[in-house]
Amino acid sequence: MKKKLIYFLICVVILIMPLLTNNGIIDSIRSSADMKAHIGVITGENTYTLYAGQTILKYLFYPFAENDNLDTIYLWFSFLILIACAFTLYYIVKKLVNNISALLVIPMAIFCSVGIFALFTYGVIFNIVSMYIILPLAILFSVRWLCGKGIWNIILGILLFVLFGVFHATSLYLPFIIIIALVIYIIYAWKTHKLKTLIKVLPYSIGLVVMNILLSSKYIGVANYKELSLGNIVMPSLPTVLSPSLPTVPSQSLPIIPSPSLSAVSPQSLLIIISYLSVIVILFAIAIYQYLKWRKEIVIGNQTRVFLLILVSMIIALGGGVFLISMFWFNSVDILWFNRITLDLSTVIAIITACLAGIIIQSKKSPAFNALIFVLLGIGVIPTLIYWLK
Repeated sequence: MKKKLIYFLICVVILIMPLLTNNGIIDSIRSSADMKAHIGVITGENTYTLYAGQTILKYLFYPFAENDNLDTIYLWFSFLILIACAFTLYYIVKKLVNNISALLVIPMAIFCSVGIFALFTYGVIFNIVSMYIILPLAILFSVRWLCGKGIWNIILGILLFVLFGVFHATSLYLPFIIIIALVIYIIYAWKTHKLKTLIKVLPYSIGLVVMNILLSSKYIGVANYKELSLGNIVMPSLPTVLSPSLPTVPSQSLPIIPSPSLSAVSPQSLLIIISYLSVIVILFAIAIYQYLKWRKEIVIGNQTRVFLLILVSMIIALGGGVFLISMFWFNSVDILWFNRITLDLSTVIAIITACLAGIIIQSKKSPAFNALIFVLLGIGVIPTLIYWLK
């Protein structure tokens, strides 16, 4: 228990270090279009809210709207969100996989993969809240109910999926993820003679898809977006007209990340990108290879199996999106929207890598594999950590 407490304290200190040193990360967040837009919503200067997350923010910060230090308060709030994201991922993976995977997921998802790091650096905290706090908790309660836990799990799961559907534009991912997961699960149930389990899985999955399409239709122009109510919290209409064919989101709500496709790429940013691409892909490949090699000797529970299936479905959905946009729609879709999907894909790959690595470490007790994982993790974390702490 003491070792875990020390680990958590170290994580918290590292995560809030830019606030203590007032380094370039703070300047990047302060100058981001997202922070300026969110501050404008709080003060009333910006009368439009693009999604329920901004509306909630407006009411949450109402007592501080006239405070001269509002931007500093918002910065502290952003870092608290980052800490909440880290420990939400830890809690979910601990509950659905094991303790080792939970300890690995924080450094892998935040620093070895640059997804959350880049989104946070450029002020896109609602993407982080939606994808790495609300959605994982919704998945946790849903998996627990599907695996035979109490009815309160499905109630919480549905409520969280409703919140996910209206909170941010990332809700557009969900129908694709669920449909892919459902197809994979049907194949698995057929091969393992567990078709009876579809009695719970099919209605729940189809219901979530329909509900999400209705809630998130405002982002894709499927329905006329008038005013969205979340517990009678009303949001003004979108200030822009969205395309009825391809999803587009106003650029102020999207991250600007160091990318070879953008005009200016610093050597340090390029180093981070190269380190991320090489290390996380190698880690993922090693974890997959070793898991498949020892799968007959590794015993995992039903909750872990369903959770891994969902993560695989997320990778297929997001990876498919990246591929299709790259091949067919690159000139039609805002590069920043493309970057958002790519960043989320990188983070999900990091999460499943942590899960698989933790399962193998706990099951096989292989010193060589353990050493390889931690050496590569260190190599992947160091460049990002240097930039974070400088």
